[in-house]
Amino acid sequence: MRYLIVLILMPLIQMGISFIGTELLSLNNSFRNVYGLVFAQQFFAVFLPTYLLFHKKKYLPKKECIGINFSDVSRFIAIGVSLQFVGVAVNLPVSVMLQKMGYSLPKGLPMAKTPIQFFAQTVIVCLTPAIFEEVCFRRMIFSEIRKKSAVAAVLFSALFFAMAHMDFYNFPATFLIGCCFGIARTRNVPLILLIIAHFFVNLSASVLNHLLINPAISGLIQRYFLLWIFLALVILVTIFPKKKENSTPSLKLSKSFFRYLISLLKNPLFYGYCILFVVLGVRQL
Repeated sequence: MRYLIVLILMPLIQMGISFIGTELLSLNNSFRNVYGLVFAQQFFAVFLPTYLLFHKKKYLPKKECIGINFSDVSRFIAIGVSLQFVGVAVNLPVSVMLQKMGYSLPKGLPMAKTPIQFFAQTVIVCLTPAIFEEVCFRRMIFSEIRKKSAVAAVLFSALFFAMAHMDFYNFPATFLIGCCFGIARTRNVPLILLIIAHFFVNLSASVLNHLLINPAISGLIQRYFLLWIFLALVILVTIFPKKKENSTPSLKLSKSFFRYLISLLKNPLFYGYCILFVVLGVRQL
């Protein structure tokens, strides 16, 4: 389970970069420095460990980028936007519970104030994670686990993806997104479409943050919150890729799933990763 090494390296490298970057930000907490630090964390903590550990495989092969059409792209754009709205609803109970326990929402990144800053924000916060994380979790890690069990690949690649964010508030949404993308992978959806959907999940969140500054738009979204969630859920269920007849076997629990689960529970690296998730998750509250 070499991917557990990647998973443990991710938060450790991020912590190291954050420690180095704290001094820089204390001198100049500018938009450029903050987002430069975010990009460095993505590059060194997600891209580099994945690339080096799975160096025998192509990072993003051509077969994962061809054979798609405008209909596919538009469908996965809609899936990405829908997942963002559904994710907000899924996160709500956890957010309410944590706030009642006395924890406050984590501070967000500085808002873009110019078109150039918004473009930089979109590339660093929306596009870069979409590429790096999808290759890591839905190509490398998913493929490794799928050799053992398709069900385990969907559930545990989603679990590891959610834990990698080291964030209790967004855990339900990231787990849901990971499961949806994992199911899509079992239906042989090219990775480029999942990168597009992931990008629009992130972009929707970024755009919503900007829109919520306006009191009128904020009031409109809050007033019809349940309607937006319902429409997003309908769109998601309607256009999510259906299983083809010659596709992979149906997702059912089998002996291979339990064999994988037992092997995972016997691995001390898994418990190390869980401890990191709890410790760093609490730190961010």
